[in-house]
Amino acid sequence: MNSDVTGKAKGGAARALALSPERRKEISMLAVKAKKERSSLRKTICGTDDRKLIFGDIEIQCYVLDDETRVLTLRTLQSGMGMSEGGGKGGARKIPALMLRLKEKGIDVKDLDVRANNPIHFITPSGNTADGYDARLLPDICAVLIEADRKRKLDKRYENLADRAARLQHGFATMGIIWLVDKVTGYEDFKKATDFGRIIEAFVAKDMQHYMPKFPPEYYQEICRLRGVPYDPNSVKRPSYFGHLTNKITYLRLAPGVWKELKAKSKKENAVSKPHLHRFLTDDIGDPRLRDVISKNVAIMQLSDDWFDFIAKLDRVLPAQQQQLLLPFDNVKDDGTGL
Repeated sequence: MNSDVTGKAKGGAARALALSPERRKEISMLAVKAKKERSSLRKTICGTDDRKLIFGDIEIQCYVLDDETRVLTLRTLQSGMGMSEGGGKGGARKIPALMLRLKEKGIDVKDLDVRANNPIHFITPSGNTADGYDARLLPDICAVLIEADRKRKLDKRYENLADRAARLQHGFATMGIIWLVDKVTGYEDFKKATDFGRIIEAFVAKDMQHYMPKFPPEYYQEICRLRGVPYDPNSVKRPSYFGHLTNKITYLRLAPGVWKELKAKSKKENAVSKPHLHRFLTDDIGDPRLRDVISKNVAIMQLSDDWFDFIAKLDRVLPAQQQQLLLPFDNVKDDGTGL
């Protein structure tokens, strides 16, 4: 046996050998089933783990899924409403069970005893699995709790939920009227344009910076491995399409609009060869962000079996900000001419 194998690995191998063929087959089938179930989960296309809906001291995590469903995570929804954060199947039953009790007391629960009985299973941007509800359920839940409290149908232990529901409902109304005014006056689009301008100003420098190498040897070594291209550590000559790859996996993942602005700045330079895009990044924000993205690129590549595996992992951990710009390359084969 290989002397480099650790004691833990030896123990795992010994336990595997001790299992009956039937048990090993069962474990294998369970693993395949779990993998298949995970691949069928909905993915998030917008939202981050550190940004939440905030109403005073109430915070609720939200995302937009790949079918455009706006979803609130079950755990933060329960805590935001003042319920204990129950996990598992029992936790998922807290809200529909409460709605059923209120329905039995004569409260119109707007079919929430049924609608809230099937949480949505999805994958967060960080790669974790989570349960959630369609965001449109929350206003109805709040209205039911307020009505039940008004009719004195809430159990004493749930009276705090009505107060929370009223605060949330007030938050919806306030945010709703602000959104409507912004929409009608055009301020929503103005604000987006202003925010976009601030992003570009923060990331893109006014003048071209001095050249300093940014991409470590491991970056190109891993790209070569995943693309099946020979890697020569003593040469800086690489396939021309590596530039397209770098745009896709690095510059397009910095921030909205930054790659396009960097390309425009590079084209304005009167030079025999276009300067490296990273020479137009700001020292305080743009350059540190690039280094962070590159380090993530290398780490994820080292954990990937092939290029497609890498892109799948990268899209989950570090989504492209403007991926639609590179769609023409998506179906190009590995012939050295494209992505």
